[in-house]
Amino acid sequence: MKTVKVLLVDDHAEFRRVVHDFLSRLPDITVVGEASNGEEAVSQVRKLHPDFVLMDVSMPVLNGFAATKIIKKGWPATKVLITTADDSDAYRMQAKVVQADGFVPKGELKRGLEAAFGISSPKPKEVVFSKSSQ
Repeated sequence: MKTVKVLLVDDHAEFRRVVHDFLSRLPDITVVGEASNGEEAVSQVRKLHPDFVLMDVSMPVLNGFAATKIIKKGWPATKVLITTADDSDAYRMQAKVVQADGFVPKGELKRGLEAAFGISSPKPKEVVFSKSSQ
């Protein structure tokens, strides 16, 4: 199986560290970079060409929705999974509007990432990658 290259984007370094540690234990997953805002995320996608971006919403400089819109326009094959502490319908709808490939609340992130990488099946509340975007 091909190794999946992942970019972590969140303005909290501790959150990125915890997710990085979790992903490093999964088979065929490599974290190739990190960014602390949407502008850095776009720059890192341009430079690193990740297969998958885990994108927070609320960040300085450029928020996750705006960064996702840019990434999906410039690199449509790159999968973007939106994650945020705000599990509202409005955020889920905005994730669809910017063509994110999935949405997982931070409280369900471990299970959501396992589902996104095919390690487990998603719970009904999780929204992870439609068949057309796989």
